[in-house]
Amino acid sequence: MEPRRLPVQDAAAYAGSFPKFTQPKEVACFSRSADRQVHFDRSALRSYRPPSLPAQLDVGYESYVPKESSGALRGSSRILGSLCSRFKKVAL
Repeated sequence: MEPRRLPVQDAAAYAGSFPKFTQPKEVACFSRSADRQVHFDRSALRSYRPPSLPAQLDVGYESYVPKESSGALRGSSRILGSLCSRFKKVAL
């Protein structure tokens, strides 16, 4: 199998003004509870705490709950559901 290649144009094709980029903005959010139910709110949002090092990676291994694997689009449906929930609350 031959590797795929990204077609690149001549450098002159990219001449012009540089596009303007802005900071990203949150458009929607969702949380997942301990029993893996999805809620379209920020109820599971927590502040980031850096880990204390060295970390013991085997802690909690016995109580691990594997993710459901019922389709590749499952994560996408959560994102779309979050967006739909967000836009229902916004008067367009």
